[in-house]
Amino acid sequence: MPKIHDKAITRLDVNEVAELLDNVENGNKLTTAQLRTHEKLKCRDLALLTLLLGTGIRVSECVGLDINDVDFDNDRIKVVRKGGSESFVYFGDEVRAALLDYMEERKQMNPDSGLSLIHISEPTRLRRI
Repeated sequence: MPKIHDKAITRLDVNEVAELLDNVENGNKLTTAQLRTHEKLKCRDLALLTLLLGTGIRVSECVGLDINDVDFDNDRIKVVRKGGSESFVYFGDEVRAALLDYMEERKQMNPDSGLSLIHISEPTRLRRI
C-alpha cells in the first residue's frame, strides 16, 4: 500500500520552470566570478535541471546515472529507485536535446570523462546538486 504523506508536494508551474531554466541559461544575477564558472558549467547544469524537471526523478537517482543507463533509441533512462529496485523513466524531446548537447560538449572538453552521466566530483556529488 502506498505511503500517505502529511506534507503536500510543492510543484513548479510552467512559468516557474521556464524562469528557472532561463536563469540557469543566462546566468542572471551572478557576480563576475560566478559568471566565469557559470560559462564552464552552463550546459551541464541545464542538462541536469532539464533531466530532473522533465522526468521527476530524485536527485539521488540522478547522481547514480551512468551513460549506459540512457537509452536514446527509446527515450528512457534506467534508474535505481529507493530500496534498490530498477525501473525505466521516459523523457521527452527537451530532455533528449539537453542530454545530447551536454554529452557532446563533455566529449569535446574531456574525451576520457568516464561513464558518469552528469560529471560532478565524486565526494560531493549529491550535496553539490
